[in-house]
Amino acid sequence: MADKKSFMMYLDTIAQWDMLTDAQAGQLVKALMAYANDGTLIDIDDGMVKMAFSFMSAQIDRDNEKYAEKCKQNSEKARMRWHKKDADVCNGIPMDANDADKDKEKDKDKDTDKDKERDKDNLITLTPQEYKKLVSDYGETTVSEYIDKITNYCRSSGKRYKDYDATIRSWMSRDGRKKSDVSKYEFSINRFDTPS
Repeated sequence: MADKKSFMMYLDTIAQWDMLTDAQAGQLVKALMAYANDGTLIDIDDGMVKMAFSFMSAQIDRDNEKYAEKCKQNSEKARMRWHKKDADVCNGIPMDANDADKDKEKDKDKDTDKDKERDKDNLITLTPQEYKKLVSDYGETTVSEYIDKITNYCRSSGKRYKDYDATIRSWMSRDGRKKSDVSKYEFSINRFDTPS
């Protein structure tokens, strides 16, 4: 247990946590931390806390067993890779510079495919002028927030809009967002940023 720096707490135990008072929950957390850290069993007098500890500590034990098994499997796989009779230190290094160029072209093709996929996912289309105007009216933080909201809505619902500038302004108006001087402050902060 000592080589691990964390342990899992599962959301399906939330009903049991809700049955505990804050003091009981605090006592349980301390007991679980001590147990997960080095196996220390803290003396618990409260029956509710003791019961919750019993099943949660059992889950910690199961998780530790899975972790140890996974470490053992990974160690064995690494040992097998390094002890192959025909293993060569340079197996992955191309011997010919032309091969390296081919690899670069394959990587470029993969990047192009990723860009196409990203463009397909980029649902919100604004001209640079529309974006600048929105930022000057509402501030970059607010505009980014609404772009994210509308993007998520469009992805989840399949809906598309003809004019995203008007849609963003409409959503902001509906939520009571007003044009503000925020952009002036953002400008004065950003003008001191170093160029990238």
